Amino acid sequence: MSKKVLKIESRRPMLLALIVMATLTLGLLFSGWLTPAPVKAQNNDPDPNSDVETTNCVQASITTNSTEATVTLTNVPPIIICLGSSVSASTVAIVTNAYQILDTSYTNAGNSGNDKCPDDYQTNTLSTPAMLTNWWAASGCGLGTNSTGCGLTTTALNPTIAGDITVTFNQTWRHTLDTNTEVASVVGTIMVYGPIEADLTDTPPDGATYASGINTNSVVLKLNGTNVAPAITNIANGIHVYYKPTTNELVFPGNNTIEINVKDKAGNPTGPDPFTWTFSL
Repeated sequence: MSKKVLKIESRRPMLLALIVMATLTLGLLFSGWLTPAPVKAQNNDPDPNSDVETTNCVQASITTNSTEATVTLTNVPPIIICLGSSVSASTVAIVTNAYQILDTSYTNAGNSGNDKCPDDYQTNTLSTPAMLTNWWAASGCGLGTNSTGCGLTTTALNPTIAGDITVTFNQTWRHTLDTNTEVASVVGTIMVYGPIEADLTDTPPDGATYASGINTNSVVLKLNGTNVAPAITNIANGIHVYYKPTTNELVFPGNNTIEINVKDKAGNPTGPDPFTWTFSL
């Protein structure tokens, strides 16, 4: 009996210690001393000691701003050629891409520290318009059958009549944001001028039956005040004067003046004044 009494008595201190520890633990939990500390979420940070906190920005609004694409054709400057020459014209398509801008703002923008969100965030989307077909058409006298074609450069045009030729270029294209199809066009002008030509004859004066004829070496042809060298051929009772000017010798836009001085074989001039006429470009 004495052993049994001793065993019961030896357990009482342990039981009392367990009761005291349990009571102390519950008291600390309710008092907040043992409340679990907040755990910061790692933003894929390889450093386990980093305290960078992931922030969820709350969207307030999203604004979409779109700038449409444009396609234009460069101007075709006036082209001047002499009759009998070949000519071509061309243009170039100028493309401006479209932009779609998404502007996002946040309700928690501007906060400090790890909770700070940007005032706004822009996403730009670049869109290039689709270029479709292009073609040209020329209208004017003496062009023949090669007056239309594909592309933004004409084939060689060979006008047979002096005058103006109108060339129209077209480019169809499609938007990428709204898929609408549009046409860009531009018009150019080709001015075809004829050569300088004149027939000069020497006829007998009234009451006379003889004329000495024109001295071909005395012919002086001036274009806009500058001497030029014409081709001279004989015709009945005179000569034919022909000159094909270059574009550098012509005034554009404006009037061009032609003067011819000549003498007959007897040394008589055409008169006190030269033969003069003008044409405009």
